[in-house]
Amino acid sequence: MPYKDKRKNQDCKNASFRRYYRKNRKAMIDRVRRRRLTEHGRELHRKTEARNRLKNPERAILNAARQRARKLGLPFDLTIENIIIPKLCPVLGIPLVFRVGHGSFQPDSPSLDRFRPARGYVQGNVAVISWRANKIKSNATLKEVKAIARWMEEMCP
Repeated sequence: MPYKDKRKNQDCKNASFRRYYRKNRKAMIDRVRRRRLTEHGRELHRKTEARNRLKNPERAILNAARQRARKLGLPFDLTIENIIIPKLCPVLGIPLVFRVGHGSFQPDSPSLDRFRPARGYVQGNVAVISWRANKIKSNATLKEVKAIARWMEEMCP
């Protein structure tokens, strides 16, 4: 019989699920893996991942940096507290907008910049700036380069 208190009801459901999961952990994990092999399951997984990235963009940036560091063999010691996404790009002053999905890297997307790339992803060597500011080295106007130069002089004495 359900409790009148909704919280108590949810606590009972959670406890019941935990008991079931402990007994059937392997079967549940196998079921999820099999479901991900289907077209429908892959689509559900993509949507869930996208929703999670939108909910916590700092975690998404941190995880992507961890994967890049591992792939490139660079040092990594960042935590979620080190990833602070400002409202405006500290270099160009444009508003930062976090997106997910196809075409999600836009000039106003937040991007993790390493001041000195060889040092890796370590505390004090990274900042969140716009994707445009991070990629500006390849094609930039004089005004944008000067803005980056001013910012770098302040950040890297």
